[in-house]
Amino acid sequence: MQELITEGIITRDCLERAKLIQKKRGGTLGEILVEMGAVDVNKFVSFVKKYTGQ
Repeated sequence: MQELITEGIITRDCLERAKLIQKKRGGTLGEILVEMGAVDVNKFVSFVKKYTGQ
């Protein structure tokens, strides 16, 4: 997920908040970031495709 920060998609603060939420209730960081409004779902999907080679 550090790559999201490096790419300028989210801030370090957003990632830290998402991690806290994940600890409390579970779920994936991607889902949580989208729910928080930190990243658009389409942008996140494009990011994942880029980093997984799909």
